[in-house]
Amino acid sequence: MSISFNMKFNFLTFLALLISHSVIGQGFKGTAVLGANFAQLDGDRLVGYRKVGLQTGLKVSFDLSEKLSGNVELLYSQRGSSSRLFAPENEAITKLNYMVLPLYISINDWYIEKDDYHKLSGQVGVSMGYLISSSVNAQDYSDEWFNKQDVSWLAGANYAFTKNISVTLRYTRSFNKLLNDPALFDRYLLGYFWSIRTEYTF
Repeated sequence: MSISFNMKFNFLTFLALLISHSVIGQGFKGTAVLGANFAQLDGDRLVGYRKVGLQTGLKVSFDLSEKLSGNVELLYSQRGSSSRLFAPENEAITKLNYMVLPLYISINDWYIEKDDYHKLSGQVGVSMGYLISSSVNAQDYSDEWFNKQDVSWLAGANYAFTKNISVTLRYTRSFNKLLNDPALFDRYLLGYFWSIRTEYTF
């Protein structure tokens, strides 16, 4: 991983933690996140969102206007691909585990005045990820070839059942190719996945 990406990721992580520290008494909202990813890789000849992985972490939200809010997250995210939804270890499977920093805007609607929250919101933004571990089985590429950095775009929607409890459905797709090996020439992998998660706002 390049020094410049290291510096950028560390700075954004520090910024996310600084914002989280400012939640108390500053009108910011802190949220705990727990859910699942359903992932695949374009270019590995496996079809379907069959790699199931964990997504968990923290989110901080802050109002930008009456219907717009900014969001910063720090997540642990499991991705990759699999030949079957719950494939055994001897089948084709790629496991990619990331620390991820999504930054996005929420467009909020359906305001509940009594409890002061919006029931619906749409999301659009970007995400920067750092690959912390990987493993590959029954594929013609090695886990040593994976780029450490991942830059993605995301779009999603959130539905709140109460002021504190909500569910999010999100689609994320990588901008950059995941394999980094000159011997592969035109071979590449591109990651994308769906996430569904529950959220609890403090």
